[in-house]
Amino acid sequence: MREAQSSPTLKKELLFQLWQKGGDQAILEIGQSVTQVDYDPIWRIALNAPSVSRLIEGWSRFEAYAHSSNRVSFDRCGPTSLSCVRYSQSDQPPNQVENLLICGLLIALLQGAGCRNLVCSARQIDGELVSIWKNGNFLKITEGNSILADQFTFTWTDFEGSGKSPFADPEHMAPIKMKNPFFASPLVSKICEHLYHDISRPWKLADLAALMNISNRSLQRRLTENNLSFSTIVRAARINMACQFLESPMMDITAVGYCTGFTDSAHFSRDFKASMGMTPSEFRKALPSHRP
Repeated sequence: MREAQSSPTLKKELLFQLWQKGGDQAILEIGQSVTQVDYDPIWRIALNAPSVSRLIEGWSRFEAYAHSSNRVSFDRCGPTSLSCVRYSQSDQPPNQVENLLICGLLIALLQGAGCRNLVCSARQIDGELVSIWKNGNFLKITEGNSILADQFTFTWTDFEGSGKSPFADPEHMAPIKMKNPFFASPLVSKICEHLYHDISRPWKLADLAALMNISNRSLQRRLTENNLSFSTIVRAARINMACQFLESPMMDITAVGYCTGFTDSAHFSRDFKASMGMTPSEFRKALPSHRP
C-alpha cells in the first residue's frame, strides 16, 4: 500500500473527521508516524538533517517545490529556540486542523532529527501560550480551549544528529554513464563523493571547500586548471543520482526531483532532458524493469 494515493480533498475530509472524533490531540499525534515511514525519501532527508537550520531549510524548500499555498514562516530566536507562524499565500488562511497537523509533524521531525529535551508551545483560542509537548510526550490540552497552532514555538537544550546520509551508502553507488566526460576525473570523483552524501543540499562552493579543508580560492583554482565549473559538477551529480533514484518504483518523479536538490519539477525536467536526452518519465519507461 506504499504507492497508495488519495486526492487532497479526500485527505482534508478524513482529517476533519478524525479531528471531530478525536480532537486536537488526535491530529497532533499523526505526526509521530513520520518516524516510521523510512521508505519515504522526503521524510528520511528531514530526519537525517545535520542541523535544525538545515531541517527548516529543507521544509521551506519542499513547500516551494510543491507550490504550497499554506506555508510556515520560521524565525530562529536563538541557537536552541525557534518560532513558527502559519500563513497563506492566498486570501484563504490555513484552517485550524491543518495547523495542528503541521505543528505535530514539526514536533516529530525536530525530535527525530536530534533536538534533545524538546518543548513545543502553541497558542490557545484564549490567546494563552501553553506547552503541548514536553519530555517526549503530548500534554493534555485544556478541555474547551482548543489549540489554534497558527503560532508555535520550540526550545531544546542541544542537537545530536545522526551524522548519516539520508540514503544508504550513496558514495558506493555505481555512477551511471553520462555525457559529461569529467566524471572520470579524480577531482570530480572526490567532489561527487561529498555531493552524493547530501545531494539535496543547496550546495555552494564555500560549503564544499570547507569539507575538503581547502580555501575557496584554492578549490576554484583547481577547478579552473581542470577546465571545470562548480555548477556543472553539481548539476551532473544531481542528474546522476536522479537516474539511480528513478530505478526505484518507491520514488515518484516529484520526490526524485526534490531529493536531488532541484528547485522545482520544471527545473528538474529541463536539466534532466538536457543531460540525458529524455525527460525523467521517458527515462523511467526506458528502463528494463519498466519495459512491457
